[in-house]
Amino acid sequence: MVGERARIIWAQKYSKGEMILTRKWKSGFDLELQGFPEIHRLNCLLVTGYIEGFGQHWRRSFQATHDRCVHAGHPVCRFHCVW
Repeated sequence: MVGERARIIWAQKYSKGEMILTRKWKSGFDLELQGFPEIHRLNCLLVTGYIEGFGQHWRRSFQATHDRCVHAGHPVCRFHCVW
């Protein structure tokens, strides 16, 4: 599953923060990046692209949206993923 793989890849590549699968349903899931409040805004875009690109290898219609961001005042960055 894409959400679980995203969590594993984050842990392998980054020493800060943790990618958590917070919600899962039949046609999507939410991932939260927790413990990394100083993430740069451009990294938010990069992570969204990585998740979406990885997901599209699994499902052609896969879409990832960065719908909550620490730079907008939210406590975590969240990535809403659907197919």
